Amino acid sequence: MRLPDGVSLRTAGVAGAAEGTEAANVALAEAALRTADAGRVRLVARLANMGEASVDALPVSLEIAGRTVATRPVDMPPRGTGTIVFEDLALPEGRSRARLTIPGDGLQIDDVFRFVAASEAGLRTLILGTNRGPEDPSLFLERALGIGEAPRIEASRAPASGIDAAGLSSIDFVVLNDGDLADAGRAGRLRDWVSAGGGLLIVLGPGAQMDRWSAAGQGLLGAEPGPLVDVGEGRRLSWLDYDHPVFELFSAPRSGDFSGARFVRFWQVEPAEGTAVLARFDSGEPALLEHHVGEGRVLVWTSTLDRFWNDLALQPVFLPFVHRLALHATGYREPERWIAAGGVLELGSLVGAGDEGLAGGEGEWVLVDPAGDRHQLEIAEGPTWIDFPETGFYRVEARDDAARAVTVAVNPRIAESDLAPVATERVAEAVAGAPPAGATGEDGATVDGEEVPRRAELWWLLLALAALVLGVESVLANLWTRRRPASALTSA
Repeated sequence: MRLPDGVSLRTAGVAGAAEGTEAANVALAEAALRTADAGRVRLVARLANMGEASVDALPVSLEIAGRTVATRPVDMPPRGTGTIVFEDLALPEGRSRARLTIPGDGLQIDDVFRFVAASEAGLRTLILGTNRGPEDPSLFLERALGIGEAPRIEASRAPASGIDAAGLSSIDFVVLNDGDLADAGRAGRLRDWVSAGGGLLIVLGPGAQMDRWSAAGQGLLGAEPGPLVDVGEGRRLSWLDYDHPVFELFSAPRSGDFSGARFVRFWQVEPAEGTAVLARFDSGEPALLEHHVGEGRVLVWTSTLDRFWNDLALQPVFLPFVHRLALHATGYREPERWIAAGGVLELGSLVGAGDEGLAGGEGEWVLVDPAGDRHQLEIAEGPTWIDFPETGFYRVEARDDAARAVTVAVNPRIAESDLAPVATERVAEAVAGAPPAGATGEDGATVDGEEVPRRAELWWLLLALAALVLGVESVLANLWTRRRPASALTSA
């Protein structure tokens, strides 16, 4: 926004007592729950010191379901951040209201951080494999899946021949590692499980025996099986779809390099219609494919995930790559424990509406704000968006079904916690292009009685001066060239 010509601007500081003094404030910025062992959780809280003085032993209290469970001290440098960890926490069943609090300071609205506390079961993973011999084909895969907390991945093993519907009913993610789907019954049970929303990763190793797969197994593969490619000199991954969720994490500079891995064997496959290729070798063959089966998703890796056919398992990208495969295959999203004030959420995703949408009409769903006032929500034909403008706990509930109530925690935006006054010169230059009345301009003049030249006019002056110098130089160079005697080479 710019003021029009002829409009004068006068500024007045309204910082009050804080003007000219140190503006101190500590803000609670973030809270993240991580699943630990034996059903316990770990809470990581982050704070920001907005002042110019260090903060020592600031007490941070954690409250869950209305009860204070722990208090920890934290130190922070000037204009720095601090992290505090609450270990070995036991959460009540379901979703509970939780708060982090610190003693009151210059801005009290950010001295409380609200969030929803609920433990997660994690991703239950089943690795279906074969016994290759002394080399365990699932060793690197199982260890990589077991490392990490967001979410925690609980992996178990079973032989590839032991696929049954009862065993799959409690599983979120299945890895068919170096196994085959020659048996139509096993392939059919696995296909039914994927169609119901399961996530499957097929890893093609020497035990895959692609020429023996049943029609149901090839349907899960989403590609036409081809021959085994054996290249002594090795292949490299030369193309990755960095826009895809699996590789998006590695798109930034120095975030991971896949080109260091060397592949000496892999299965050649021809993607079927509807199957996307997410990664290719430098010879053009697919390395990673994806397609949908019903409500579920299938990823296919055409080489091994150990050291037998490649050395990807020894690269730094292996662990995050395996985790991204698991998260994408299952469609995992970290629970929304809190949002910033002014944010919006979609009602259907918030209350877990199915394919049939939101039952009932206008007035069935009610929003209870932090003050306890109730507001009827208007159900639209499309998505129904809910605004959360204030800090505090909101409650979205069904009028006739208390079990379908959801709590939403809303916190202030951390960018609004800095109490340092903004310089009046910055405001004036942004709006009027000149310092305020009485302030000294860049050329020493003031706006009281004199107009301060705009920066654009100075640039035009410098540009004209540079053009003049260039022109004079060109004239002198031409005169010098005409008067210069011909060289011996020219005369010859």
